[in-house]
Amino acid sequence: MMNTPNEQKFYDAKIKRLDFDAKVTVVEKADGEVVEFPMVFTMHEEGARGVLTIQEGGNFLFWPYVEQRLRRWPEEDFPGDEAKGYEPFWCWRLEGSDERIACKPEFVPGREGKFIEDNTEVVDLPVPDEFTALCASRGLTPEQVLRGFIADVCGLQNFSVMPREDGYSSNGSDERMYAEQWFERAYPKFDF
Repeated sequence: MMNTPNEQKFYDAKIKRLDFDAKVTVVEKADGEVVEFPMVFTMHEEGARGVLTIQEGGNFLFWPYVEQRLRRWPEEDFPGDEAKGYEPFWCWRLEGSDERIACKPEFVPGREGKFIEDNTEVVDLPVPDEFTALCASRGLTPEQVLRGFIADVCGLQNFSVMPREDGYSSNGSDERMYAEQWFERAYPKFDF
């Protein structure tokens, strides 16, 4: 969940009140500040904690944590040390626990604070103009399409219960099936 220049994210926010008649949602930020929004969504629940995103123009999004005991622990965050090759990380903990859960910045762990760590490697791959144009015809970048295909052919699913820190997520069961069929057809395994 990366911030765009025109939005702000607040972790550990809590939905205090949903007023469907007045079409008002009241959210309390982690610092205790209460904000009110002139809209209400049926999928939200009073008392749920999660990530509040306030967009330019005052619109908001709220994504509840899968694990409602999850809390940010910014005092334990590490800013990283580029000179020594240390990546930054954020810390979380489960309410009532002092066990640190460390992950990439802005990543939200799943149930019981668990997640699949990023173990990707960077591959530099030139792509032809035709592929770039094909992706653009669907409003996508080559990176988005390749990431989607990799997730489909490898069966990688970004379940909210056990999210992937690398962000890879299949497009669906049919897509996984067809990607696997394509791979087996294009690159059959031969026993010599």
